Amino acid sequence: CGRYIRLIKKPKSLSLSVFKGIVVYSDIKRIGCFKSQNEKINQLASNVLWSTKCNFLEIPTDCPQRDERLGWTGDIAMFVKTATYLFDVQKFLEKWLHDLFLEQKEDGYVEGICPSLRNEHSGKGTMLGNAGWGDAIYLVPLALYEAYGDREILKDALPHAKRYFEHLSSLSKTPYLLDGIKKQGLKSIFGDWLATDGPKGFYKGKTDKKLIATAFYALTAKSIAKIGEAIGWQEEKYEQDFLKIRNAYQEAFFEENGLPKGKPSYKGYKGKDTCYTQTALALTLCFGLYKDEKQRRLLAKSLADLIDKNNGLMSTGFIGTRFLLEALSQNGYSKKAFDLLFEERNPSWLFSVDHGATTIWEHWDSVDEDGNFWSTDMNSFNHYAYGSVFGWLVENAIGLKPAKAGFEEVVFSPKYDKRLGDYSFKYETPKGLLSISLKTEKNKKYYAISLPNGIKGTYIDQNGKRKTINKQDERHELEIEE
Repeated sequence: CGRYIRLIKKPKSLSLSVFKGIVVYSDIKRIGCFKSQNEKINQLASNVLWSTKCNFLEIPTDCPQRDERLGWTGDIAMFVKTATYLFDVQKFLEKWLHDLFLEQKEDGYVEGICPSLRNEHSGKGTMLGNAGWGDAIYLVPLALYEAYGDREILKDALPHAKRYFEHLSSLSKTPYLLDGIKKQGLKSIFGDWLATDGPKGFYKGKTDKKLIATAFYALTAKSIAKIGEAIGWQEEKYEQDFLKIRNAYQEAFFEENGLPKGKPSYKGYKGKDTCYTQTALALTLCFGLYKDEKQRRLLAKSLADLIDKNNGLMSTGFIGTRFLLEALSQNGYSKKAFDLLFEERNPSWLFSVDHGATTIWEHWDSVDEDGNFWSTDMNSFNHYAYGSVFGWLVENAIGLKPAKAGFEEVVFSPKYDKRLGDYSFKYETPKGLLSISLKTEKNKKYYAISLPNGIKGTYIDQNGKRKTINKQDERHELEIEE
């Protein structure tokens, strides 16, 4: 996919009508369609859609251009939920997952690229996998199960996820804490890739790499327990391991008062890696790594404050961005999450939209305010990772989530913001077409919900009151005051 073609020679008269663009991507059916009264958000949604098409060609690549086009595991691990809300990617990603299973090393190690490279791209002939990247081995199967309800992929994934967890455990110097990474060294960890909380041109962000590694170590244990529960296999070991890792995480990275260790990081921060970043707080909240409700509230407020002190801007990279808005909206700061969605200064999603983007950029500032490139060595204008925001838009702004895998039951708990305007979202579930609209009639807003036969639904209003959606094939209206 591309926006431009270059003509070396051309006749004196040439009409654009002689050119025909042919889009080439795997046979994935589109099943999600969103449209709102906010044209910039519509363009953002379109950019996510096109970056998915461009990168889902036989394998999920990071970018469809330059000398790369590789199956980076971290990109799809962060993006998979969004992909399931746009396309039927079940067969496409199951095929890729079985490639990933086959390429997992005997000791459980998962490479950062699948299919892997041999004698290329790194001195050791393979690209090291690490926190957020190797985790695709369980994050992708779980997302497919939640979207489509097929337990077989979880059964296939479970032994590989367990081997991956044992591999991580073997790397630890201190039990339940990835504080040294004995075999690989912390240099192999990509960190919060392309975060903006470090000096200009810095790739890995300033979030403590040990914190990121331990957070995903905990998530691995938690996810294995979740997979086991879904397929009827239960072993208390992984639930207990999660709690032990959480305790070690708290002791290593947080002060007694509940705040993260280290100095708060903002754009241009030049100090040592720190635990006090937007990404660190978002991971702690979304992964359930806080010790109690008091600390959860403290960390949520600290996250909002950190954004305010960063001039109201995010500073997250590939890892943190996936969880940032979710951490805010699920912990009482929905307006702050919407503020970031509608932000147009750099870094933001709409910065690229304002600069004419038709796909998702690799860097927040692939082109800066002055029209200059971020770099010439690594700068893609078609990289879907930051498109993970569309998953947040569906599950938090629109408020649609599966209460049971495969959307056999759904929960509809929207977060309203007038800047989005009226909207509609249509989604083809395994049970049939589901549609949700926000409409205006006589100065009142209401949600129109249509569920296919066989799906049960619950609506949760903005005051937390639950109401069963009884009608299935016709519109069910629920009024709200603007």
